[in-house]
Amino acid sequence: MRIIIHCGLDKAGSTAIQAHVGIYRDWLLNNGIYVPRSGLSGFGHVALFSDLGQDNWQPLLDELQGVARGAFSRCFLSYEGICFFDASRLQQIKRYLGDYPVTLLFYLREQAQIIQSGYLQTLKSERNPVSMAHIKRDYSLLEPQERDYFRLLQRFEDVFPEAEIALRPYQPGAWQDGSIIWDFLKFLGCPPGEEFTPAKNRQNPSLDFQSAEILNVFDTYTEDAGHRAALVEDLLWLNQRYPTGSKYFLDPGAVQHIRTFFARSNTALAERYGLEFDYAPCAAAPSPGPGADGTRQEPSYIQELARLAGYPRWAGDQLDGEQLASVLRHNTGWARPETWGTWSLGDASGITFRLPLLRYSGFENSLVLDFRGRYFAQNLSTGIWLNGQFLENTDLRQASLKIPFALLEEDRLVQLELRHTAPVSPAALSGDSDTRCLAYGLERMSYRLSAE
Repeated sequence: MRIIIHCGLDKAGSTAIQAHVGIYRDWLLNNGIYVPRSGLSGFGHVALFSDLGQDNWQPLLDELQGVARGAFSRCFLSYEGICFFDASRLQQIKRYLGDYPVTLLFYLREQAQIIQSGYLQTLKSERNPVSMAHIKRDYSLLEPQERDYFRLLQRFEDVFPEAEIALRPYQPGAWQDGSIIWDFLKFLGCPPGEEFTPAKNRQNPSLDFQSAEILNVFDTYTEDAGHRAALVEDLLWLNQRYPTGSKYFLDPGAVQHIRTFFARSNTALAERYGLEFDYAPCAAAPSPGPGADGTRQEPSYIQELARLAGYPRWAGDQLDGEQLASVLRHNTGWARPETWGTWSLGDASGITFRLPLLRYSGFENSLVLDFRGRYFAQNLSTGIWLNGQFLENTDLRQASLKIPFALLEEDRLVQLELRHTAPVSPAALSGDSDTRCLAYGLERMSYRLSAE
């Protein structure tokens, strides 16, 4: 059995490959490709390669030993961080794999593209003291040695002299639907069938130039990680909603500097491995001027962020009792939350929240909203409306409501209205001093995403 190790690169479709391998593991097994469970997650085998200790690798070695002889022609492992491993770590992997034949798979992305995309990826993940303005002024920042692909591959060849090196150019424009999955399946020699449908959503969405500018400014004023993460979520959503934003920020001179710096390495790469880059344009586009009416030609993310701030963000974590206020506080039809929960007031109660950007596999198509509550007096059910459309009438004491994404508004808004059939006040029933008209008491609420 040949071991295929997908070694990356970062920002070259690795997350998409890993997500599909996890989702379609059984399909790959049926096509003769074994995907080990040891260390496998939605991000490939990161848990395996992040710890090269014997105790962490022994389950994989046992698993491979247990695979029926001849049942699979190939085994697939993936972790893009391998491309940054030094020789000693690569030698440790080689020792574990022993006499298995090995193929090292790399998707290589032209340096002027990946340096810009890699910066935006880092900026998305953590505060970066180096701004785009710094990079534009200091060309030494455009010469990272880890992007010398010929030297990188020589390091692997030195450790794995008998291995097969498989190189694929990262070029979405040449792939069906711009998806790397079609090229990956072509590499495997596994034509997709009806049971295999690549996700249309991107698994690792990128920032654009306008988003990066906002984050550069944010990072000069605060180090608040929580608020920064929330800002990144909203900026990624705006990038998805307005996909025409430029992903490049370097001027033509800087792009040419990168290409000149790596020219010798790339020439050696072409001569030794036969891979040549197409050097597609990747410089920043000129800023659009005002239109004929003097208005801005592109959306203003600042204005869009201000609008989104009007709706509570909720990631679906369980809310109990007074915690419900974080979602309900700007909605009508609810009493002040108490330690146990909150009562509805009157004939209708609103629940409005927005989803964070879907950083999941890309296959989810709905959310399942879980309710736990109680009814007052003779009330036993509730009419549920979403964005003005009737969904169902149900008992919300313990219920799960499935909401297809297709029914949500453009900003990932969930706007529910609970319509109560017989609200009544305690005062009307028993002479109590409480004159509020009650029907349903919400005690707990959460949601999860579903692909079913």
